[in-house]
Amino acid sequence: GSVAGASVSAVLQPFDTLRTRLQADATTGTARPVGATLRAIAAEGHGVSSLWRGSTATVLRVGGGAGLHFFSLQLLRGAAAGGSGQWPQWVGDAAMGGTARAVAVFAMCPLTTVKTRMEASGAAASRFSYASVPEALASISRREGVRALWRGVLPALGANAPFSAVHYACYSRLQAEIARRRPASSPSSPATNFAAGGVASALATLALPSPSTRCQRGGGYGEMRGDVPL
Repeated sequence: GSVAGASVSAVLQPFDTLRTRLQADATTGTARPVGATLRAIAAEGHGVSSLWRGSTATVLRVGGGAGLHFFSLQLLRGAAAGGSGQWPQWVGDAAMGGTARAVAVFAMCPLTTVKTRMEASGAAASRFSYASVPEALASISRREGVRALWRGVLPALGANAPFSAVHYACYSRLQAEIARRRPASSPSSPATNFAAGGVASALATLALPSPSTRCQRGGGYGEMRGDVPL
């Protein structure tokens, strides 16, 4: 989970940088077309490589968050296996999915804050100019206090934990239904697991549209999203 998440996030980092810049421009009333925004980002730093601004923090955040999420989920599933079963299965699945994601979101929030600031451009880029992730963490802690690293964590929890609760409950139910209908001699296939995950994601998205949270950039240069897409 960690390796896959980190690899995908590194490849897709330019889109994340572009999204962050578009949101920042919108909050300051300077929104531009996508093409013009891409050219502006490239012109502000090191050419096309500027689109990978903040990629180290992204890889650490996504990789670490995915690993922590799955680890927490395994622990919770093991603990639930020895329970009395007084709650419906879907309630337990929802609680495990939401709790595991909440743990990952809270733990990775400092990296999300650093990532968001490192992706900033324009006036914000000069204000949030960090040489590395450790330097950024130390600088924010020293200048703004440790609590600034967790700025926006409550909206992030509100956006992510309920989504994961619904997603995992739907996914577990779909898997159980597929297993019930599948012949005992037929193993589960990757395609089936992928389809179950896709349907669960669609159901969770329809049930809980993810709210935009805009707390992590700090005052003075608009606001930003604070979610942790794991």
